[in-house]
Amino acid sequence: MYGDEALSAEIALVGWGDTVRALRTLAPDVLRETYRELEGTAIDLASKAQALGGTFIEPGAYIVKRGGGSRGKIGDTRLKEKAAFGYRTVVSKGSRRAAIFEFAGTKNPRGKTPQGARMIEMINRRYGLPGRIIWAAYDANKDAYMARAKAAIGRAETVCRERIEAAGDEITFS
Repeated sequence: MYGDEALSAEIALVGWGDTVRALRTLAPDVLRETYRELEGTAIDLASKAQALGGTFIEPGAYIVKRGGGSRGKIGDTRLKEKAAFGYRTVVSKGSRRAAIFEFAGTKNPRGKTPQGARMIEMINRRYGLPGRIIWAAYDANKDAYMARAKAAIGRAETVCRERIEAAGDEITFS
């Protein structure tokens, strides 16, 4: 766990910081709408991960938090990209089974004890590397998630362009 936050996986949107800054000035209403759409994508991912975990994972184990920037601690290169803005689907601190299953082997791939090492080896062999349920849910739906994020950002960029063209020389960015 990191401070007051749980371990997480995230859909990191890299390179749209300029659009966000423009939207803050030109169209804060569109920025809010874009964030709602992105949050909806993260909520859908949390729901799919919860369903994929079945009865093994406690209800409410996956939650969504707004924030950006990956901690880059999990052995998946997708989490190592820094993002200025985004939503994280996280494993709730109250869900020990989900946290253990998702992230066993993250901090110490060999385990602290022989029993822990065997558990990590068995989980890795059967279910893959840490981020097991979240990334499986993401991978099964990534085309839809990417299309949804691209559409939301595309709509926002179109509004930015239209408002910049309408404003002409009267607009300044801070």
